[in-house]
Amino acid sequence: ASVNYGRKLGLIFYCLCVASIFAFDWLNDSLGLVSTNVETDIILALIMFMAAWLIGGFVDIERDTIKKLAELADHDDLTGLGNKRYFYRNLQELFTKAQKESACLSLALADIDHFKAYNDVLGHLQGDEVLIQLSGIIKNTIPPGSVAARYGGEEFGIILYGYSSQQALAVAEKIRKAVENYPFSGREYQPKQRITISLGVASYPEHATSVKELVCRADDALFRAKSVRRNKSEVYFSVFDEIATSFNNVSHDLLNSLKTLLGVIQAKDR
Repeated sequence: ASVNYGRKLGLIFYCLCVASIFAFDWLNDSLGLVSTNVETDIILALIMFMAAWLIGGFVDIERDTIKKLAELADHDDLTGLGNKRYFYRNLQELFTKAQKESACLSLALADIDHFKAYNDVLGHLQGDEVLIQLSGIIKNTIPPGSVAARYGGEEFGIILYGYSSQQALAVAEKIRKAVENYPFSGREYQPKQRITISLGVASYPEHATSVKELVCRADDALFRAKSVRRNKSEVYFSVFDEIATSFNNVSHDLLNSLKTLLGVIQAKDR
């Protein structure tokens, strides 16, 4: 019991065993059959107690150590959020769940605007403080049941199970406004004297059919948000999807040709 369940349940099981042993001794004594094994049973009970206490304690220490190591492997030391490993594991699990339950799943990627310039002016230690404060804003703003993680250096990922793209956009806007209005130290050195973030949103099944595609779509939306204006939230949009939806007579080959040509241009200059 101690090996399998730890000290607490080991001691509970020990008490049951000892109670049954001494109940048997008491029964023999009440029948006039004085047990000659009482002293032996007392010694046995002490040995069992020590075994339950020590073995259970070692098992508890081992489990606590494994739990702490798992937390270290899954969490970012600086911000306290999940790391990239944690992000992808949860995204895969929730994506599979959304497929089984025919539910929506949205992903928002957030990136701090002009963060390199901030680090260059004030140093990386001050930049780390911004990351810590920003992670706190995200944790306090996202709805219950959502998953937040530090996706990259100054990039964060928010997984929203059961949220459509427009619902996720509303959450992204709430985060963006909270960051925009937060009194970060050194914000006077940033454009318009404030620290801001841009966010890109993509959803399953509206925009993607796989985890990899969902991440790519959210990243494209984030790139668009940073390219257009910054301090902006954008939902993924594809002109090809719009053409295919609007014009039924557009051939599949034509769309593939357009995608290929645009892919070449984007590889040359995004």
